[in-house]
Amino acid sequence: MIAPLGDEAVEITATDATHARRLARAIERVDGVLEAVVGWDRVVAHLIDPERQLSVLSALESLLEGPLPALAADAPAREHVVRVVYDGPDLRELADACALSIDELARRHAQPTYVVEVIGFLPGFAYLGGLDPSLVRPRRATPRPRVAPLSVAIAGPRTAIYPLPSPGGWNLVGRAVDCLPFAPDRSPPCFFSVGDRVRFVIEGIVG
Repeated sequence: MIAPLGDEAVEITATDATHARRLARAIERVDGVLEAVVGWDRVVAHLIDPERQLSVLSALESLLEGPLPALAADAPAREHVVRVVYDGPDLRELADACALSIDELARRHAQPTYVVEVIGFLPGFAYLGGLDPSLVRPRRATPRPRVAPLSVAIAGPRTAIYPLPSPGGWNLVGRAVDCLPFAPDRSPPCFFSVGDRVRFVIEGIVG
């Protein structure tokens, strides 16, 4: 489904996060689209000129009616390896809730290859999908007023690295030691991009 979003953007509904990522790559090639912002099940296309909204809508409708050959031309995903010290303040509590030892929790967290599904909440905050189902736990009932930057955290079916100090309600299991998710003087400032792959390596376990 395609619908205007104000007079400077258009919202396109996707079937899932993977479809949204691929759809965004095709939408960015449409004349009149400035940027395509990816969500889990939708893409927002920001327009270069609000007066061209109707023509962009028509172009997007034509794009979706066809076989979408551009979606098959996926760019190779980048892969990042991030070293983690598992020493977070919620590590033992989370391990007990999962009926695991701390060592086993760290092993299961570091085993998958994660996919960057969405960037949001904070600049450079990458929502990483692919968490082991045995580690899925809800956010904390009471968020912390401050989470240290580079904290590695779990909430629901995802894990993430806090790029900046901020409030946060995710379960903190460790800290990244060789990753800078956001640097305003870097180009681009966000280290991770949607679709990237991320693997964690256990640097140490303290708990």
